Amino acid sequence: MAQTALKKVKLNFIFGVIGQIITLIIGVLLPRLFIMSFGSEVNGFINSINQVFVYVSLLEAGVGTASLQALYIPVGKGDKNKINGILSATHRFYTKTAIGYLLIIVVLAFLYPLLIKTTLSY
Repeated sequence: MAQTALKKVKLNFIFGVIGQIITLIIGVLLPRLFIMSFGSEVNGFINSINQVFVYVSLLEAGVGTASLQALYIPVGKGDKNKINGILSATHRFYTKTAIGYLLIIVVLAFLYPLLIKTTLSY
């Protein structure tokens, strides 16, 4: 049993590292491809949009991690009422966050092209 758990940990680590390497390679290559194919204006526009997504994603504020940590004791004790309460509260928070995220993205999708001077069409 301990061998299979160790094997799973090793595989998880290996695939995590591979995922990080792929993300790094894509993060280095894609901007260059965008600049070469579409120009620096499109690359800057995409970077600006990505930055907006990063700021809006702060709405989550670590609730997922906090929820996971809050579940450790109730899951260990088998306290289904406590587990359901934590999951319900997390679900409500994520529903409200998703609605806020959607509204912000829709508003920005319409306003951002109007506010930024660019040669790209609306």
